[in-house]
Amino acid sequence: MFRFSVITIFWIRYLCCLAKTIFIDTDQIDNEGITIMRIKKLILNEKDLKDSGLKSIDSVKIGSLVALVGKNGSGKTRFLKAIERKLNNIELIDVLEECYEYLPSQIYSYKQKYSQSKETYASYLKLIEAQEQQKKTPNDEALKQHVADLRNDYENKSKHHKINVNTLMQTSKYIQKEVKKRVKIIKHDDLRALKATFDSKEESVLSFEDIIESTNGSIEVNEFSMISNSALKFLRRLPHKLNYDDIETRGNIKKFRARVSHKRYMKLKGMIQSFLGKKLDWGSRRTSIDEHDDHINIKATGYWTLDGREFNYNDLSEGEKVLFAYALLLFLLDTNPRVNFKDSIIVIDEPELNLHPKAQIHLIESLKDLVQETGQLFIATHSLPIVANLDYGAINLVRDSEWCTPSSVVPFHSIDELMGFDEHYNTMVEFLVSPPSWAMTRFMAQCFEKPEVFEVASNNDPQRKVFSDLIQGDPITILDFGAGKGRLLDAVFENEGTKKRITAYDCFDVDTANNDLLKKKGARKVLNVLEDIDKEKYDLIVMVNVLHEISIKHWKETLNTVKSALTFDGYLAIVEDTELPIGELPNENGFLLLGKEEFKILLGDKTSFITPDTAQYKNRIICSLVHRGDIAFMTNNILIKTLETLKMNSLKSIKDFRKQPSKDVKLGRLYALKANLFVNAELSLKWLYNEKS
Repeated sequence: MFRFSVITIFWIRYLCCLAKTIFIDTDQIDNEGITIMRIKKLILNEKDLKDSGLKSIDSVKIGSLVALVGKNGSGKTRFLKAIERKLNNIELIDVLEECYEYLPSQIYSYKQKYSQSKETYASYLKLIEAQEQQKKTPNDEALKQHVADLRNDYENKSKHHKINVNTLMQTSKYIQKEVKKRVKIIKHDDLRALKATFDSKEESVLSFEDIIESTNGSIEVNEFSMISNSALKFLRRLPHKLNYDDIETRGNIKKFRARVSHKRYMKLKGMIQSFLGKKLDWGSRRTSIDEHDDHINIKATGYWTLDGREFNYNDLSEGEKVLFAYALLLFLLDTNPRVNFKDSIIVIDEPELNLHPKAQIHLIESLKDLVQETGQLFIATHSLPIVANLDYGAINLVRDSEWCTPSSVVPFHSIDELMGFDEHYNTMVEFLVSPPSWAMTRFMAQCFEKPEVFEVASNNDPQRKVFSDLIQGDPITILDFGAGKGRLLDAVFENEGTKKRITAYDCFDVDTANNDLLKKKGARKVLNVLEDIDKEKYDLIVMVNVLHEISIKHWKETLNTVKSALTFDGYLAIVEDTELPIGELPNENGFLLLGKEEFKILLGDKTSFITPDTAQYKNRIICSLVHRGDIAFMTNNILIKTLETLKMNSLKSIKDFRKQPSKDVKLGRLYALKANLFVNAELSLKWLYNEKS
């Protein structure tokens, strides 16, 4: 007989729903000192798209990399231009509507200040837009009525939340100014013009100083206009300055490396290495020291070498010249003290032009590394090599002027679009990259990387619905076991009513890197060692997307500690996505994803389960619930029985997949997942049997 109280069930289901959010997106938090800003969700309406012929976008979740994929004329370049217009004309209402994340402190303060006026301000903007339309068609009776309705709506809302329109407009202008600082539009024509200035030189040997000089004199685009003349002048003299500083510091390496010239050189060296894969060094060509009674004159001349050879621009291939232009452009941008390129929103149309496949992949990987956590990269491409090396979540198909968001079938359809000939589709696709084998290859490759700590929390994730359906009631103490960066904490605390009902929200994670962040987000206590967890302390312990990452060597100790930390009426909730979307190698034995049958063996027969009510996720995302009194003391025998069942069920799934004729991408990914689980279970069982003996 289950001993779930109504209150506890409410809390468990609510938290299960919130836990879903770890798989999709991150809620906005304010970090003091943050100067970055990224698009969180993209909305493009008729006003944004104007006469482009594109179909509007209600809401598209945006990650750090967005690749618009499609054949020529599909609309991907037009979408990029629409995004550029959207960024250049950002409004306060966009911030209030949660369209952006990682807001700079000043913009975040505006969001907090005007959040209560959001509906009133939105109503006002709709009224203004309708009035502008009415000016064009003054005799339209339906439009007149529409304007009257909007005016009444605005006046009614104003009674509750009055707004100062002029102040809000000024705030929007400030936001536009700040966002423009963070937007970088890199056009291929600009890079081609930059390369042309190098190619037009008549000298057989071009020094790096000459290239910097030609950049300063021949190019006039927005990116370069933001670079101060002093920075360009400094770059031109950099090798001479390096030589001079080396002499002046008299062989003191510590002092030399502290000089500005050396820091700039290391930054440039990193860019050249990243984009061209070549080592940039400098050398001393000529040095003279003239001593006088009252002073000493030092003349120092330096030069550049590339992979040990004196730099000669004409030795570079056409593709290397384009990559060199990218490296130079990014270096110049990064030297501007007012702009941090890594924290920018970068937009590039067809970055693959004039590059062979390997160089295309290298370019995108380099740009991804540059922006990674703090920036954002938008590209439009019809390069199959680039698409084949992207994560599924980054691929957005553009077809017939419509934006198709990432899904398991988008990579499959992207191949079809890019190859562009249906009559040879079956033979060519099966020969090149049949979707199942491609999906398995990508998944297996990712398994050799460390698991990501997803800082995401999406209202649309199915797990969130499971939680929100049930939780209400009295105060409760919670331990978020495996808290990571606090994605569940964000979701729980976004509701003030829920936050007030929690008497204590503690976090546990073996990684100490996020301790300060978790405390800033509201955690009462952050623990990093199992021994520090108090006994009989928590009404609910939640493990979301965590158990599968823990090595089997620590399952027994972990689960026994968790049980002892629960109050006598406490519950344990373990939430897992059984169709792991990204491959992981969290420990030497690999991940272990349990299903319902395995959880009943591990936690006990009285374990119950909560799953989403939609067919799409019913058998994918599960939350295992168990009362403290029903959790058996964990032993090696229980673990062995659990993993033997996991191994058997994984093998059964593999056999079933082999019988299916489908070429679905999802099938290939699931096949790889079950193959990994079979092997990982075997490795873990081997360790358990050795431990038992």
